Amino acid sequence: MKKHEWLSKINFYKKVLKVIYFLLIPLVSVAFFLFYSNWPQQLPIHYDLYGNIDRIGNKSQMLVVFFILIVISALLFLIHRSNLEFNYPFVIQEENKDMARALTSSFLLLNAILLLLFVLISCLVTQEYVQGYGNFWRLNGLYFIIGILFSSLIIYLIMLKKLNGVGHEE
Repeated sequence: MKKHEWLSKINFYKKVLKVIYFLLIPLVSVAFFLFYSNWPQQLPIHYDLYGNIDRIGNKSQMLVVFFILIVISALLFLIHRSNLEFNYPFVIQEENKDMARALTSSFLLLNAILLLLFVLISCLVTQEYVQGYGNFWRLNGLYFIIGILFSSLIIYLIMLKKLNGVGHEE
């Protein structure tokens, strides 16, 4: 695949990720504040691997965590737009630096989205507890997000490593 084709694909996916990011911000915020108003003062704030509650806390702790994760997500979004130099785990050839930057930018944006999804699923887990439903989100949702995070990291590193072979066809 030629360098400009590869770069245009990455830029297309970045545009899609930006749309998802900007759709998730209001969705997550509205869901959090709708659920938050119905939560009791004492809530489970941590679960073990089997979905059992192993820490209870005040609902204001959830508010603090919500704002911290939203700020981190916004910072990841801002960093993805910057022209910062990144420290890669291996040498990136000079002719492929723009592709490495585009790939890194997409990865940062994906992580910002995953943080928003983590907040949304955390809201669903808490709401599930408050309403006495089963533990579907508790057992599956957070593991899903963690799986996507590690999978995306592995894919990102593999794609970065393959950059050394891209662009030489031109």
